Amino acid sequence: MSIKFLFMITLVFIILVGCSSDETLQINSSKSEQVITDIKTTNEFRLLDSSKDIIESSEQFSQVKAFIPDSNYMESQNVQDGKFSYIKLEKNQSTVLGKIILENKTNNYMEIQSFFIQGNKIAQVKTINSEKWNFYVTYNVKPNSSVEISVEIKWDNEGINELTFFPLDHSSPIDRYNGGNLSLIRYFVLDNKININNTDLINQSFNLDNKSEISGFFPIPSWVGNDDKEVEYVVEQEKIFTKNPISKLKLDAIPYDTEIDILLIDELGNVSLMFEKVKIKKNQSTLIPLDSEVLNELNIKKYFIILNNRGKDMLFDMKALDLKLKPFTTTYQSVIEFYMESNSNHLSGE
Repeated sequence: MSIKFLFMITLVFIILVGCSSDETLQINSSKSEQVITDIKTTNEFRLLDSSKDIIESSEQFSQVKAFIPDSNYMESQNVQDGKFSYIKLEKNQSTVLGKIILENKTNNYMEIQSFFIQGNKIAQVKTINSEKWNFYVTYNVKPNSSVEISVEIKWDNEGINELTFFPLDHSSPIDRYNGGNLSLIRYFVLDNKININNTDLINQSFNLDNKSEISGFFPIPSWVGNDDKEVEYVVEQEKIFTKNPISKLKLDAIPYDTEIDILLIDELGNVSLMFEKVKIKKNQSTLIPLDSEVLNELNIKKYFIILNNRGKDMLFDMKALDLKLKPFTTTYQSVIEFYMESNSNHLSGE
């Protein structure tokens, strides 16, 4: 997979949620006096079809989970041969409008639970025609069909300048959230004037020492045990468990320095900041100790979200790339599911 693909995928593909229904929700718009549909279902696959011309990959894509902000909010800047797209809001704007787009070109249902996160906090969301705010939107997409859901998201002007879309797919393979898949999209949000100084750009700049020694461009996460080796997994009742308890989160070595934050989100939409500004040294893997006993006490699905270049640093990253102060963009986001230890290991005495 090429760097161009990794760059473009962050601009094109996003993940979504809604609720299953054969009916279309409608309201009257006071501005245009036209009928506004909250949920629109079709048999067209607009994003899937357009991806063939944008993404350099031999893989055949069959699903899209995306959030497309309202075009009135979207701005872009030229970055070398591509474009950096971001959301631009008025100074005191309190919501973001857009559409969740789910395209399912398979013979199976696609069950999506969509979360929006501003910085380190869940952002409440609702369909345009609804009065009730929720932590997420869920939707079951029929086989060989597409869905567009018009949504409104609460925005805090005093919060971090980023909006993350996490479409949690309950119908995906059980190992979907293993840290190595593209599972969420993060937008930079400009809601006030930002000045870029030399220090901001210097902090983002680097050169590759030896291209032949590069093993990876991003700090891919994995789970390790007390021996600092990757844990072994077992499948029980169509769920993944570990043979031994998870004790640390490992991040693969990368050819540059950066800092990462780690969020914990569960399937109810509860979000907390687990780690902040963890320093990653170039060409060194990173081990982050965990209190796995506390995590195992929560008998619901939990996911770690790994992020660097928070808020304004996303803009600085792209500016440094455009000025050729770095060889590629380093803004990174990933999701890895936390797995509990198998009870059978205790019963067998392991």
